[in-house]
Amino acid sequence: MTPAEQEEIFNAAFDCYTNVIIVVVSSIAGGIATLGILIVIQLLKVETWREPRAIQRLCCIVIWLCLMGQNIALPIAIFGQIRFSIENRIPTPILALSLDITNNIQIALGSVIVLAGDLVIYWRAWVLLPHDKFWRFVLAIIMICNIGLNIADLIFDIERPQLLLSTALDLVSVAISLIVNMTATSLIGWKAWAHYRTIRKVSVWRKSHVQKILLFLMESGAVFLAIQLLALIGLVLVVSPLPAVQDLDTITLVGNIGEQVWQASAALYPIAIIILIHSDHSPIVETLHLTTQPPILSVPQSMMR
Repeated sequence: MTPAEQEEIFNAAFDCYTNVIIVVVSSIAGGIATLGILIVIQLLKVETWREPRAIQRLCCIVIWLCLMGQNIALPIAIFGQIRFSIENRIPTPILALSLDITNNIQIALGSVIVLAGDLVIYWRAWVLLPHDKFWRFVLAIIMICNIGLNIADLIFDIERPQLLLSTALDLVSVAISLIVNMTATSLIGWKAWAHYRTIRKVSVWRKSHVQKILLFLMESGAVFLAIQLLALIGLVLVVSPLPAVQDLDTITLVGNIGEQVWQASAALYPIAIIILIHSDHSPIVETLHLTTQPPILSVPQSMMR
């Protein structure tokens, strides 16, 4: 066996290994999301589809459908590529078109899921800042840029995936999404801290300190923000690895898995937030009625529900 053949076999095996891990991560996320959507349906009892609860319920269902669609399209695209790579033959035009369409579908669904996660973080910051028009305006501008860049990135990923501009848009779209999340999370954290200071003044504690910290981290999006930051670092290393780094295969593996974990968390985060709010375990919501400073801390319950 020649060195070229050994390298070809190694590359094929490495691709198989990476893709199997990606499918496993996506499948686990799909299972958790299915459990979450059942909880959402149970919690959000709606009489008409004009209620805010109905919109939130519909949003969760759409995210779940996108994730399930991705879980179906992703293995088809991956194992189709693996099959023709191992057999070392070119697929027929019909099969090639089918694989191409399947791959494009899972890319599009992934973009929808990521944008949904950003929109939920944006929504949480928006409703908690009813009197801060400046920050609402800033959030709206950043979110519009985020949506536009993600749509452009999706188009280039489908139409011109090999162009350098497509790779650049991948990085920029993740970076602008990170900015949205960082801004919104900081504002939510400031709002939550103001509520906790109010709680300390009235000496009302109904949960353990650890529970409050964990719920706050989830609701403020800090966990989601950390995952996205790691995904961005991995993507940067995959696109432009450091000269001193020798093990590029490991970097590629970590980067690809990090991106998939980010997409999975983007699907689970909105569902988790809505469950958190409507199960009355939101540390921000539970303190709204305790505040005595309406201009700063008061948020109408109708906006939250």
